[in-house]
Amino acid sequence: MTWTAQKLGQYAKHKRLFVFMHITPFKWTDNGIDCPELQALFAKQENLVAVFHGHDHDQDGVKEKSNKHYFFDGHVGGNWGTAYHGYRVVEVLKTGEVLTWQVNPDQKEPVNSTRVRAGKHASKL
Repeated sequence: MTWTAQKLGQYAKHKRLFVFMHITPFKWTDNGIDCPELQALFAKQENLVAVFHGHDHDQDGVKEKSNKHYFFDGHVGGNWGTAYHGYRVVEVLKTGEVLTWQVNPDQKEPVNSTRVRAGKHASKL
């Protein structure tokens, strides 16, 4: 927790911050681990736009808590999860918004799409 708090503080003055961590700090999923201290750190980080997770291969959407967005990338590898092996694309637009969507390479359309602004609620497209 000390290291994470120090790193979040180190990047507090940047416009947008993205965190990549393996396991979600909420018991939202079968494999999530409830970590209230980390949840509180993330909630206070004003420039935190999104947290990305890879452990829950059966999840490919977004969840929101305390105006922070937690994205899941589904079944990239391994032998369990979503019915497709996909990946997530993230774009920071000139407007400052962040657009992210999940891709199933076997389809021509995105699986899902979400637009986020730092400090703003997500909108699903």
